[in-house]
Amino acid sequence: KTKIFIDDRLETIGLKLNKIQDNVKDYKTKNKISGLSVEAELILEEAVKVNSKLVEIKSQLELIDWLEKDLKTPEDEFRILAVGTGIESRILSEAIAEFNEKVVRYKKMKRVAGSLNPKLIELESIIKNQQVNLVSSLANFRFSLTTNTDKLKSQNILLRSKIQRQVLRVKLF
Repeated sequence: KTKIFIDDRLETIGLKLNKIQDNVKDYKTKNKISGLSVEAELILEEAVKVNSKLVEIKSQLELIDWLEKDLKTPEDEFRILAVGTGIESRILSEAIAEFNEKVVRYKKMKRVAGSLNPKLIELESIIKNQQVNLVSSLANFRFSLTTNTDKLKSQNILLRSKIQRQVLRVKLF
C-alpha cells in the first residue's frame, strides 16, 4: 500500500513540475526571454572583463605617477627612468628609452668634460626639452586613461544593473 501511495505521489508531483516548467517556458517565450542562464553568464563575463580593464588602468595611472615623480628631479640630477615598466603606450616607452640614452650620455660626459662644455650644455638642454615633452605626454596618456576609466565605470554600473535584474528574474522563478 505504501509503495502504491509513493508511486502515485511521485507521478502527481512529476505532472505538477512539468506544468510549472511549461508555464515558465511559455512566460519566457511570451516575454522574449531566452537562454536566461547563458545571458546571465555573458553579463558576468563582461563585468569581469570591465573590472579587469579598470585594474589595468589603475596600474597604468600609478606608473604615470611614478614616472612623473622621477622626471621632476632637480635639473642637474637627471634620473634614468625605468624602462619596461609595463606602460602600455609604445610611443611613451620609446620616448623614455631615448631620454635614458641622453641621460647616460650626459652623466658620462659630465664626469670628463667641464660644466661649461658646449656639448654638455647642449645635451642638458635637449634632456630638459625631452623632460617637458615626457611630462606632457604622460599627462595626455593620463587623460586618455581617465576618460577610459569613466567609460568603464559607466559600463560597470550598467552591467551591475543587468546582473541585478537577472538575479531578480531567477528569484521569481
